Amino acid sequence: MKLDYTWEAIESRRDRIHRRAPGLAVRTKKQAQRFVDRVGFCFLFQAENSELPCLWNAVCGMRDAVPPKRSQRDPYFLLRSDLKTILPDGRRVYYGKILQGRLTVISLEFLPYFFALSPRLGKRDEYLDEFKHGRLTPAAKEIMDALQDTSPQGTKGLKLAVGCSARHWNAGFEKAIGELQSKMFIANVTREYDPSTFEWEPVHKCFSRQLKRVRKITADEARIQILGKYFENQIVSSVRAVHHVFGWKKQVIFKALGSLIHRGILVPNVRVDGKDSIFYAHIG
Repeated sequence: MKLDYTWEAIESRRDRIHRRAPGLAVRTKKQAQRFVDRVGFCFLFQAENSELPCLWNAVCGMRDAVPPKRSQRDPYFLLRSDLKTILPDGRRVYYGKILQGRLTVISLEFLPYFFALSPRLGKRDEYLDEFKHGRLTPAAKEIMDALQDTSPQGTKGLKLAVGCSARHWNAGFEKAIGELQSKMFIANVTREYDPSTFEWEPVHKCFSRQLKRVRKITADEARIQILGKYFENQIVSSVRAVHHVFGWKKQVIFKALGSLIHRGILVPNVRVDGKDSIFYAHIG
C-alpha cells in the first residue's frame, strides 16, 4: 500500500471521481443521478476549504469552477441554468442544507445513514416531541403542522398556510425551512421554474422506505459507512478535514477511523508532501 503522496497526485485522482474534467462533465439528469449515486453525497455548489465532491464542479467539468452569481454576465450563467434542470428528481435523492449548513445532495443509499445521526426514527409526529423539548422553533412547527394536513405543498401555498405571505415574514419563513431541512424533517421534492418555486413534503412520507432501515443502523455504524464513502471519494484525508466537513467530535472520528482500519478499508500514517497533518488513505 502506497504511503507517500503528492497533493497534485491526490487531486488528479479526485478529478476522475468527482468528474472535474471536460471529458467527464455531467450534462444530463441521468448523468447527475449516476454521479450522486456513485459518490453517495456531495455539495451542490463548491464550498471553500471543504473536501467533498460537488455537482456544480461536475457540471462545469473543472476542478475550480467559478462560483455562480445572480447575473447573466456570469460566464457560467447558462450552466447554472442547466444545473436546475440537471438536478435529480427530489424523490430520487435527498436535497437540503445538511453538511456545514450548505446545500447537500444525498443518495437514497446513504440517506438512512445520515438520518440515523439525527437521532430519530422518522415517525409522523416526532416533530411535536422536538417542539415540546425546545428543539424546534414555533415557525418550524407551524410549517410541519401545515404539511401534515396537506403535502406536498408549494412554497407560496405553504407561506399562506402559516401566515408568512407578507414580505417582512419571508426571512423568518426561510429560516424555518432551513431549520427543518438541516434536521431532516422535510424534503424538497419538486422544483418548478415558471414561476420559480419549490414543493415540500415531510421526510417520513416521501422517504418512508429508506427510513425503515434507520431502526437497524446504530450511530457508530452510520459514521463508519459515511466515512468509508468519504475516503473512497477523497482518497486521502485527515481528522481535521473530517471534523470540518461533518462537525463530528474527534473521539467519534477516531473510533470510526479505527473500525475502517480494522476492516481493511483505510491505512493510517500516510505522508503527503508539503503537509504536516497526519493522514489516512483509502485502500483501493
